[in-house]
Amino acid sequence: MSTLGRALLTTTAIITSTGCYIADWNATHIYNPLWLPHAKFHNAQTMAMGLVLGLLTFYYTHASPSPLLAVKKAAKSRDSTAGHEEEALALSREMRLHQLRFAVVCGSLYWVTQLMAWVYPEVAAVDPPASKWFFPQAGVSAVVLAITAAGWHYEKKAIMGL
Repeated sequence: MSTLGRALLTTTAIITSTGCYIADWNATHIYNPLWLPHAKFHNAQTMAMGLVLGLLTFYYTHASPSPLLAVKKAAKSRDSTAGHEEEALALSREMRLHQLRFAVVCGSLYWVTQLMAWVYPEVAAVDPPASKWFFPQAGVSAVVLAITAAGWHYEKKAIMGL
């Protein structure tokens, strides 16, 4: 079942897994002749991290909660008392909420760490540094984090049946 929350978290997953390649796979970053190989290594590591975090966000947004639910459903079909159905529904909700929280954490990590990078010594948001205060990545991070927060909000409401 598709929901607004899942659509927003899928957007986060796509931006996270592709945005770093769009921004960094060029002459100013990975192909920059002025960068030492070790700096390029860390740039490549960052791009790979964005890809993996985006894929994890997508997976945990769309994966079915757990094989344990199949066991609960089988037990429910054998003994369909209301208590077992409510227990299975509560377990399903809790597992889906756990997966949702993990998807949101994965979808946020790249953007939060990008914001944190700005405070390290001798770091500039762009080359050549226009100013210590010129930080266009902050806007992109804020937008993606807002999309992620909205996705979390709407998907949590869907899971809870609100």
